[in-house]
Amino acid sequence: MGNAIVIQKEYLPETIEGLQEFVLIGRERLKVYRAKIRAIDAIGTAKEVRDQAIEDSQQMGEALLYAEAKLGDMLKDIKPHIVSSGRGTIEKLPSLPAGITKKQSHLAQTLASNRELIEIVIKEAKKNEDIPTRTAVLQKVSERNREINRQERLDKISEAAALPNDERYNNIRIYNQDCMEAMRAMPDKAYDLAIVDPPYFEEYGKLDYPGADISTTGIKRNRFESRYWIIPDADYFRELYRVSRHQIIWGINYYEKFAQSPGRIVWDKMNDTSTFSKAEIALCTLHDSVQIFRYMWNGMLQGDMKNKEQRIHPCQKPVALYEWLLVNYAKPGDRILDTHGGSFSSAIAAYNLGFDFTGYEIDVTYFEAGKSRVYKHREEQNQS
Repeated sequence: MGNAIVIQKEYLPETIEGLQEFVLIGRERLKVYRAKIRAIDAIGTAKEVRDQAIEDSQQMGEALLYAEAKLGDMLKDIKPHIVSSGRGTIEKLPSLPAGITKKQSHLAQTLASNRELIEIVIKEAKKNEDIPTRTAVLQKVSERNREINRQERLDKISEAAALPNDERYNNIRIYNQDCMEAMRAMPDKAYDLAIVDPPYFEEYGKLDYPGADISTTGIKRNRFESRYWIIPDADYFRELYRVSRHQIIWGINYYEKFAQSPGRIVWDKMNDTSTFSKAEIALCTLHDSVQIFRYMWNGMLQGDMKNKEQRIHPCQKPVALYEWLLVNYAKPGDRILDTHGGSFSSAIAAYNLGFDFTGYEIDVTYFEAGKSRVYKHREEQNQS
């Protein structure tokens, strides 16, 4: 076998720390295996050498899936803190062990709850001489959730919204369509959570391109064409509340009269020296407090410079923001709606976390750019 980290699932580490280390080292080792297989294919090495490399990589992939599922079980067992308030008893989320993010916890617990799908992915990978991955399991989870709800909801949504130029990527469906047309045809409460970012600057609609050429500090700004800068009215909010159980609505400070909850989320962009907005505010119907997410989004500077995002939309938000929202406010199996997809950062976050997602974008230019971005991300993930 040539590698001690590939071990049987019954001999996996027994502690959270041990499993963390196992997964971290294993993922790096899997990258080496993938590179080795590509090199073998490039130079045409003997079949038995390639077969051994495939077997090694498959066993590493299996071990990683079992390790993350075991980690998920341990994280599920961490009891939440119970505190009291003037409104009664509130159950808070448990404090995660050092080094584990909420996103990692969500993914691990999803694997722990779907061990039968792990076995299916492993069996299919062996048949296809492929590597079993977490991404493949998450895709199976989304497919199963869609099938469970197909007769009640998802068939109706698909029939109402399907267009010749729609795009589907496993758990992700995006449409070049007016969201109002789509929502009017949807059944009540078709989605569990809507995360939306509608236009809210009236001035943008009066320009071919939103914003000034040069900022007040002399910085040249990118130009983005906006053909469909439609400010939503009462009909939009009425439909949005009807088709979704819960909502996160960015720019709610411009639409306070439509707010149905005191809950707010503030995205601190950590750009105190910029002339752009220092923060953005969203309505959140899932709580009545104010929560803050801090992530730098300041011109060329971003919170994750190693995975810097290309700007393709004037109101683009980072994938990390949507991942944070989904991890904190959505439950496994929830159906997610975005009525104003734009750059489709929301779709990428949903893809990463295995959520069933439907998004709309009326502008064909932004739709095509966002579609290409989602496709590219999916291909990169499949190769990682």
